[in-house]
Amino acid sequence: MFFKEDKNHDKESIHTALFTVFFFWGIALLSLSTLELFNIQLNISYLTLLLAGLLVFFSSELIARYLRKSKS
Repeated sequence: MFFKEDKNHDKESIHTALFTVFFFWGIALLSLSTLELFNIQLNISYLTLLLAGLLVFFSSELIARYLRKSKS
């Protein structure tokens, strides 16, 4: 009732967006841990990192959907 299945979703665009977010979060966390290894502190909250990942997800999904539609 709450979450109806969307029959119009583009699975390939969502897959591309998920891969992009995974790559973004991996690079961000790796760079933060590397900087912390050298005692360089950045004041980035995890909420900011999460919201940046959501922004990357939605923007990459829109771009992937636009590119797939323009190819057709």
